[in-house]
Amino acid sequence: MKVQELKQLYEVKARRNFSSFLIAACYSLLILSPLQFFKFEYRIDLLVVVIIHLCLGLFSLRLILWLILGREKILIDDEFLYIKRTGTFLLKDKKIEVKSIAKIDIYLNQYERELGYDGFIGNVTKLRNIFPTIKIQNIGRLIIVFDASSEYKILNGLSIEEGNRVRILIKDEINKVSLSK
Repeated sequence: MKVQELKQLYEVKARRNFSSFLIAACYSLLILSPLQFFKFEYRIDLLVVVIIHLCLGLFSLRLILWLILGREKILIDDEFLYIKRTGTFLLKDKKIEVKSIAKIDIYLNQYERELGYDGFIGNVTKLRNIFPTIKIQNIGRLIIVFDASSEYKILNGLSIEEGNRVRILIKDEINKVSLSK
């Protein structure tokens, strides 16, 4: 059996956002709620509340770890494109057949899709007028389309320029792999 070497195409750290971190840190304190459970009589409704708090707290802890340590890597070999996420628990790597990829596009965030991104700063100005407290950037993510019903979103928070660069890099590598067969 021939062992193929994986070539790393791109690596990006999780986009750090203070407000997301702060909210997740507050929710992660819910992990401590079982300590309060022992002060009361054992009732089923309190048990349900404690289980919900534990789930929310663990999810928030996972988000905090992702914001601090999270990394997303794109690797390729002759047959597959791999998306590996590291930095927290309960992450699943994605393995995509190169020949099943129909196209790779940039998916803009919701606000840019609603107003239409045309590359001019005017749209960002309109958005700041609509949402004055939210900092909006020209960001999106790459989307890998397999067919009309199947897609996979990767590398959240890319700028348009960075997204185009990574998209071209992945397309070039896929073309090299296709030509070498």
